[in-house]
Amino acid sequence: MENPEHLLKMQPEKEPDAMRVEIENNVASSVESKRKIALETGKFYNSLIDTYLEAKTPEEQLEQTSHLIEELPNPMKKLYNKGLKVLQEELEKNYSLLEQHRGNEVRYLLSILLNRLSLEEQEISAEQIKEILQHADMAQFIEPSPGVAVIQASENFFGLLKKFGIFTDGTHAVCFNSNNPDEPSFLMFNNVSPEQNFTEDSSEMKKDSAIRHELHHFIWNFLQKRAFTRGVYEAPLESIQAFANFRHEVAAYIIGSLNETLGIQPPENLAHTKDDESLKLASDARDFAEICIEITEQKGVDKQSLLYAVMTSRDFDELKDNFAVLTPLDKIDRESVVALYSAWSHNRHAPQKIAEFLERKNLTVPASLIEEYGLSRMVSADITSMDDIYSESDDIKEFAGAVHVDSIDWGSLTDKAMRVYAGIK
Repeated sequence: MENPEHLLKMQPEKEPDAMRVEIENNVASSVESKRKIALETGKFYNSLIDTYLEAKTPEEQLEQTSHLIEELPNPMKKLYNKGLKVLQEELEKNYSLLEQHRGNEVRYLLSILLNRLSLEEQEISAEQIKEILQHADMAQFIEPSPGVAVIQASENFFGLLKKFGIFTDGTHAVCFNSNNPDEPSFLMFNNVSPEQNFTEDSSEMKKDSAIRHELHHFIWNFLQKRAFTRGVYEAPLESIQAFANFRHEVAAYIIGSLNETLGIQPPENLAHTKDDESLKLASDARDFAEICIEITEQKGVDKQSLLYAVMTSRDFDELKDNFAVLTPLDKIDRESVVALYSAWSHNRHAPQKIAEFLERKNLTVPASLIEEYGLSRMVSADITSMDDIYSESDDIKEFAGAVHVDSIDWGSLTDKAMRVYAGIK
């Protein structure tokens, strides 16, 4: 997770938003075209993360990032090239700050962090700061690309930081973003596997989902500082900050996954707020986004395409609209029912989101397709007893209720499954 000390300072809509409009005006405004833009955005951004996590000289990095721009469709090149230029300028500033402390990067970065925490009135004493710095040799500095500062900490050192309340249990990687021009931003991660030393091959970091998650925070903060990211329209101020944080975190979960679904994340961890109304909006949008992610993957489309829905949204409701548009389910057939059922079954805590998804897509599920799919589940090879049939029947009935289908004769359907089962067995 990103350190929550950063609160968004809102900037007026600027040139990048005009470019975004130009992109969508230069291609057909059809759903298919928007999905093409979204797919290319997901590919580009993830390739950019790969590039910054691979050890490269500045010349090699420039060559690779230029190649990424060239591979984009023409309408997207101007905007994305501008964003890349902004990011590179910020990385150069980060690199210049690091250059002043070569050979002592770990202590330098830790000192900045610890001083910041003490100024924020976090309960950390001078003695604790001294003890942490005394053990700085238990961490190593990695810079896979110029300006991308990373501390690889041993598990014992990470444990020491947890002991003093700097990290919570379960934390694997953290991004410390700075808005002070005299202090660099950096990542820190817990190297739980001693035989895996990223100082020897930093390119292996791109396979670590938690590091990818945090590098997104690292990159996004630089773009946000330069007002390249899209403005936020929520009101009041607390909701503006909450949505900006939420958008930031949802993108990170799509990128990094962290072997966890977005739907189980507490809204407080996504919106970084205690405001009840903002948390309610965040919880609602989280559940809707998770439904869309599940359906997208069930339809065989890379969920990274949904990054575009997150990055271009300006409030919670627009985020849900964008997710619905980019989710590749536009008609109801058997395959779509399978995708909807899978999304519902993995998100039973929010069944109303399935109904909302269908409403936003202006779709209705025919009862006949639910009967057909339900029967197939009740007589599948996994069924080994009558109890299994009744259990499947209950699940399908609950799913039908979630998609507002109430015209099925469940007794008749279950009897049919029983007859098929008896005939097979």
